[in-house]
Amino acid sequence: MSSPLSFLIEHENTILTAYTENNRKPKNTWISLEKDLPELSRCMTFNTFKQYVSVFAFVKTGLDRVRQNEVSRELSNLKNEKNDLDQKLRNAARRLDKVTQNRDEILVKLEAAMKEKTQLETVLSERGHELDKVRHTEQAGSRVTQKLNKKPKRISGWSVQQSKDGYYRCYRKICNRVHSVYLGKELNVKEAENRINAKEKSLGLI
Repeated sequence: MSSPLSFLIEHENTILTAYTENNRKPKNTWISLEKDLPELSRCMTFNTFKQYVSVFAFVKTGLDRVRQNEVSRELSNLKNEKNDLDQKLRNAARRLDKVTQNRDEILVKLEAAMKEKTQLETVLSERGHELDKVRHTEQAGSRVTQKLNKKPKRISGWSVQQSKDGYYRCYRKICNRVHSVYLGKELNVKEAENRINAKEKSLGLI
């Protein structure tokens, strides 16, 4: 046969329910349990039951309260942890949104920079072509200028010289005598040839 305490523990739900329903009165509880739990009277007397049931109910209530407090604390801790995790998740979501926004802004700036780079490369290429044209023009003009500035040193056998005053004259030694032909400030080959011919005619050379 079980001890009174073991019996109470084994049937604690039934006993404590009856104890509560009978306003925590041992006598009324005993009478109620005689119908629902007849083996109670075979395990212990009413006096033993009366002594045990109030203490057992008090201890059980205290244990339940402790367990409830522990559960409440555990639930509170879990709730706090959940709140912390929710906050961290929201913070992470905000950081992700900021990173995404910065990424979009960077992509826009990068696209604008690439477009500007392409435009600058096009302008630079055009300026390069224009510079090449200018160089070719300058080179061609230089060749023409050099060609124009190239004065003949002899015309029809006469030496051409430019004096310090800027005037051109032709010289030729004929019969041990030096003769000259005035050509003017501008050297015109055709005009010079005509003047030389006139000079040679006057000297009887032609």
